[in-house]
Amino acid sequence: MSGGDRRAIEVLKRLIPVGVVVVVFTTRSGALTFKDYLAASYVTPRVLTTFDKMGVVASYFARSVLGGFFFKPHMGDILYGTSSLLPDVLPAFVLRKIYRDTKWVQMVHHLVPHYSARPGSRMRNLLAYLAHETSLRLIRRAADLVIAVNPLVRDRLLGSGFPEAMVVLNSNGVDIGFMNKISPQNRVIEGVFLGRVHPSKGIDDLIAAWVIVNRRRPGSKLTIIGEANPKTMQRLMSKIAERNLAIEVTGYLEEEVAFSTLKSSCVFVFPSHEEGFGIAILEAMACGVPVVAYDLPAYRRIFDGKLIRVPVGNVEELANQVIRLLENPDARTSLRTEGMRLASTYDWQEIATREFQLMKSLTSQ
Repeated sequence: MSGGDRRAIEVLKRLIPVGVVVVVFTTRSGALTFKDYLAASYVTPRVLTTFDKMGVVASYFARSVLGGFFFKPHMGDILYGTSSLLPDVLPAFVLRKIYRDTKWVQMVHHLVPHYSARPGSRMRNLLAYLAHETSLRLIRRAADLVIAVNPLVRDRLLGSGFPEAMVVLNSNGVDIGFMNKISPQNRVIEGVFLGRVHPSKGIDDLIAAWVIVNRRRPGSKLTIIGEANPKTMQRLMSKIAERNLAIEVTGYLEEEVAFSTLKSSCVFVFPSHEEGFGIAILEAMACGVPVVAYDLPAYRRIFDGKLIRVPVGNVEELANQVIRLLENPDARTSLRTEGMRLASTYDWQEIATREFQLMKSLTSQ
């Protein structure tokens, strides 16, 4: 589940009790992802489900090109785009042009960097960059309101030509009450990663850093929680086996198990190369786990020194900071306290209430 999906679930499930009727338009696999968390109505057109079974590329194409033509009987007051990926944006653009009385609210979590600056396949990165640039043009032309999750994204949107009145700030959050109910497991894990297992998330850097950690602290355990495509997962498992590392790769875990595992760790290691916010970091802080991450611009304005940042791509320094925390309980305690205090200020209920007010203001215009 992406950060955009998780944010949408947390916001929308808090709007349903106040009378908002939510219809989720998605593929069959998307509905399976959402249904356990959001008690809404689901529309899964057969044509999208057919393409969905054919793989990621076919599903991406169908959602992008065909999606906007199969939602007509279910239109409401607001089109709510959960991410700025083209399969979410292009259908909303089409529907906004057809249904003039419906308002389009679009989430933008982060801006895809230039393809030359991303790790991984150069061709895939180029296609992702061009698709996202197309999304931004469509949003600028037809959306009624854009919600950015951090000031940096908002500033960059304004700098690229979005009108100031069109872009508002409303951050991501965390469910502190839910986190407080979860107990750690009866074991100690030196490090945990939680997120999509992908080159852009720094998964290769993580393995390289753990080689250094293991060299200096033999037997140090790392748990990687998250899904990957089969090719990436096979490559990851081969790297781990070749280096004989104490790394457990769990794949997808239910939230309770994932956060229980996270609470059992000494350090949360998150070497992502690009983030618009970093929900996983906020969740780690809410779980009382100190964080080591790459020094991304978004973190400086959101987390305000409550985590350890290292230069992007500096694997040796990443490992050094993990080791420093493992060997310094006082430093871990200090970061844990500061992180939990910060996380407590990001409450999903307040964020959902603000979003609801933004939508009400928009529909009353």
